Amino acid sequence: MTTRQERYFQRNLIRDIKLLTNAIVLKNDSSLLQGFPDLTVILPCRRVVFVELKRSADADREPNQEWYVDHLNDMQHEAWIVSPENKEEFLASL
Repeated sequence: MTTRQERYFQRNLIRDIKLLTNAIVLKNDSSLLQGFPDLTVILPCRRVVFVELKRSADADREPNQEWYVDHLNDMQHEAWIVSPENKEEFLASL
C-alpha cells in the first residue's frame, strides 16, 4: 500500500516532470501487474521511462519490483527506482 509520504512524493514528482518536459505521465495500476513500476513517462522523441517510486532510498523493495526494473532495462527501455535522494539525478536525466 502506498504511504501518505509516497503519495506526496509521487504528486510532486509528476508535477516536476511535467514542468521540465512536455511528457505524458501515466500512473500504472498495481492490481493489474503486481510489481510493475508506478509511472510510465512518455517523453518527446519516442522516449519512454518507467519509474518505481520509493519514499526513501532505504525503503523496502519487493523482489518483483527490482525484477521489473532490471528486466525493462535489459529490454533496452529506461527504468528507474526514484526516491527523494536521487530525484534530482532522475530529473536531470530527462
